[in-house]
Amino acid sequence: MDQLLEKASHGEAIHFSELLRDIPSDEILAKLFFNPEHPENNGVSQFGLEVLKLRLEGYKLSEIADRLRTPASKVAYWSRKTRNCLLKGVPDCIDVDIPALRRLLHIRQTITGYTKLSELLQELPSDDELCRLDRERGNLPARSTRRCVTQKDLYILRQRLEGRSYDSICEELGWDRVRLQRHIQATRMRLIRDLRIELDVPQLFTPFKPRPL
Repeated sequence: MDQLLEKASHGEAIHFSELLRDIPSDEILAKLFFNPEHPENNGVSQFGLEVLKLRLEGYKLSEIADRLRTPASKVAYWSRKTRNCLLKGVPDCIDVDIPALRRLLHIRQTITGYTKLSELLQELPSDDELCRLDRERGNLPARSTRRCVTQKDLYILRQRLEGRSYDSICEELGWDRVRLQRHIQATRMRLIRDLRIELDVPQLFTPFKPRPL
């Protein structure tokens, strides 16, 4: 018996990250994701999980098609099919331990680490810490135009909090006032949308608390 099936038969949890690290055959997947309503077609396949794995690594569907050397229409079909199947329910023996997949499947997850803007401005975590926080919040890796909140973004906010004028900050950064104001608003959006950070510093922004993931 396959090791994964043996673990399932013994009631041991199978991490989804484990499935994607070494994707099993369609035969094994059919048993792990067995659906009595559709025993001949459970919607989860080896190819579908290959697409999902690359999607969770931040690749766009067109890039996945190039990497797998397959038509984009096939990639799009299996991306939808796999997600729709998982949305209907993941077997109890499988633990969805990938934050981005939990967010994709609307599975609630516990928020750990920084949760408030005041905490971020006090600590000014490094770019590596902020990228790690970004992943833990369930975001896909920023391979495209989306960028993570950076220490520089937080530094600018802290300078404003400490009373520095726009003109003073612009002079330091070599920016004009419009660019700085747009940058601050873009940072606000990323804090809420990507990091799920509570805006608890009214001197900077109107207070706002994101809904739980």
